[in-house]
Amino acid sequence: MNDQERIGWVNNQIDELLKELSVGKESEIISNEFSPDIEVELDPVAVAVYDYLMGIVAATGNPENMQVMLELYRLSGKPKTEKEIYNQIAVASMWFMINRPEAYYKLISGLFSRLGQGQEFKDFLLFLFF
Repeated sequence: MNDQERIGWVNNQIDELLKELSVGKESEIISNEFSPDIEVELDPVAVAVYDYLMGIVAATGNPENMQVMLELYRLSGKPKTEKEIYNQIAVASMWFMINRPEAYYKLISGLFSRLGQGQEFKDFLLFLFF
């Protein structure tokens, strides 16, 4: 997949994800959770994707939480695998890299240390950066 194809694919994936998310009507100032003095104003779509990404990263940073998340997806009637969840993290992260690079740099780039070191995480990194 070349760069233009990947950008189109990522944007299509986010369009599908946004159908499941609640998008507000106003921009918000978001602070970096590790450095609260670093702030970025995000538009409503970016806030929805950011909130989703932060929630899913928090849940996947712990194996027990991942199992709870997988069960919640199953109970919702929209089951997902662990690989699909990591791919969603990759898609949301790539969307920020492409569409909101300043926000990615200031808010998101440091999050990946929380995801663990298992094979699914390694697959995620390969997908994200290559």
